[in-house]
Amino acid sequence: TGMDFQGLNISNLHVTGGVTDFLPVAWDLNYTGLETATEDVFYSNDNNFTWVKFNSLSATNTTTSGNATLDVRNLPAGYYTITVYGYAPDTGDATAMLVQEVTGGAGKSAYIRIQ
Repeated sequence: TGMDFQGLNISNLHVTGGVTDFLPVAWDLNYTGLETATEDVFYSNDNNFTWVKFNSLSATNTTTSGNATLDVRNLPAGYYTITVYGYAPDTGDATAMLVQEVTGGAGKSAYIRIQ
C-alpha cells in the first residue's frame, strides 16, 4: 500500500544493581522510525507531583536498549518513581515507569562513636 508504520515502545524498565549511592536502571527499546528518538529519564519522590529530569539519551532504529543512573547520595530516603519518556518526530510517544525504594543517600544515619 506504500504506507509505513513507525512505532516506539519502551518496556522492561528495571533496576540493574544494588541501590546504595546510585540507582542504576535499564530498559528495552523498540523504535522502527527513520528519525532520531529521544529518551528523557525523570524521577519523582513526592507521589508524582513533581518530576526532575536526570538524563537524556538519543536513539535510532538500531538501538535496542537504554540505561541511566540516578545519583541518590544527596537525596532523602523513600520511594522513587523512575519514568522513561520517549518521543520521535515520526511516531507516537512511549513511557515506562518503575517504583523503587531508596534507603541510602541523605537518609542514612550519620553518627560518631566515642569509646
